[in-house]
Amino acid sequence: SWSQEDQDGLQAWFKEFNRWMLESPVGQEEERQHNNHGTYFDIQVAAYSLFTGQSALAKQHIREHTYKRLDSQLSPDGEQPFEMARTKPWGYSGMNLMGFVHLAHIAERVGENLWVYETPSGASIRKAIEWYFPFWNGEKPWPKEEITGHRDPDALVSVLMMGSRYDRSGYKNQIEKLLAFTGDGYDLETSLLNLTYPVFEGPVTDDPMFFDALDLDYPGLEAVKADVARKDYAAAKKD
Repeated sequence: SWSQEDQDGLQAWFKEFNRWMLESPVGQEEERQHNNHGTYFDIQVAAYSLFTGQSALAKQHIREHTYKRLDSQLSPDGEQPFEMARTKPWGYSGMNLMGFVHLAHIAERVGENLWVYETPSGASIRKAIEWYFPFWNGEKPWPKEEITGHRDPDALVSVLMMGSRYDRSGYKNQIEKLLAFTGDGYDLETSLLNLTYPVFEGPVTDDPMFFDALDLDYPGLEAVKADVARKDYAAAKKD
């Protein structure tokens, strides 16, 4: 079984790896990239910092780098010019935008709100998401040539489901239009993503059922276990 020694060792490894990412020439080169490489660098630093108990470092990195990254990578109308200049702009812009949405969720853990932030030029994550709507709604043709086509919806479905806090019913409608546009389809109602970021109606798992399904004896969940024992589910979700 997984021991506390195992947990401590894994966290120590990620703490050292995070330090290497931030201090090594290779890591710093990635951090300077104005495309998905830089975005996913920020995701890793913030996530590893939280995992290793360095929430102050996660917050510092987001404040010093991610806000600036939004300003450098997003146009005021929502386009991502660095991704649109690549040979597969549909896929890369979708993946990069998914990274920013992930960062918005991570940033909430340290009190930063990327969901509503607008850059000095007026760019925002919401505008970047909704920039896509006219293309799969049939209002505009996709402006770039795609060497592999633009029929892979996975990244953008993820963006819409994770970003559904903006407009749950509206984004659900956009997911359906996106899938019709791409000609792809899968059971979104039962997907793991919909369980995490529910957009589609379906069976609802209440708090007791959700926490009962977790292994609360897992190292690091002591506070959550205590909250559940008191039936303080709001605190358990926060912890």
